[in-house]
Amino acid sequence: MRVIYIAGTSHSGSTLLDLMLNAHPAIFSAGEVLKLNRQLGINHPRKQNSAPCSCGAPSLWQCPVWSRVDARTREIVGKSLTELDMLDYGESDAAKAPNAVVFKAIADVTGKNFVVDSSKLPKRLAYLMQLEELDVYPVHIVRDPKGQINSVTRKHGGFLKHIFRYELIHEQIRRTLKSVPHSVVHYEDLVRDP
Repeated sequence: MRVIYIAGTSHSGSTLLDLMLNAHPAIFSAGEVLKLNRQLGINHPRKQNSAPCSCGAPSLWQCPVWSRVDARTREIVGKSLTELDMLDYGESDAAKAPNAVVFKAIADVTGKNFVVDSSKLPKRLAYLMQLEELDVYPVHIVRDPKGQINSVTRKHGGFLKHIFRYELIHEQIRRTLKSVPHSVVHYEDLVRDP
């Protein structure tokens, strides 16, 4: 199963790239799969109700695709999406690993050749690359640090911590991808020439 994983920092253009990839007929974007439990409205104290789906449905539960993905995960492992923890990086058996089960269910339901996960985190990327059932193709999105840090600081404050985080995350991604085929997309180039 083929997964395109967008790695980078927040406010780096990952959502834009994700939406652009989703426009391709062979690709289904699942968004930030890491946040699936939060989007479903479970195990998150500030969100008692699930968030609207990008398709326009009031929630993921009412989305024709995600409701079928939920049914498919029940068929595969006997568990609902609510019972699969996307933060579980301990399972190495792809048949039982919640992330692999969800990607398989998405591919089965959509019939698409590629599923995009725009979760961004290097730790998640390293874990997904270890699952034998998944064929992960990483895309490292990089935004000029002045633009990225300015954007995230305006929203969250804490200028210095974001400089440190920018360097730390990109270094972790570079180390993870050192000997792995991947693409590097520069946000400014993407915007200038999509």
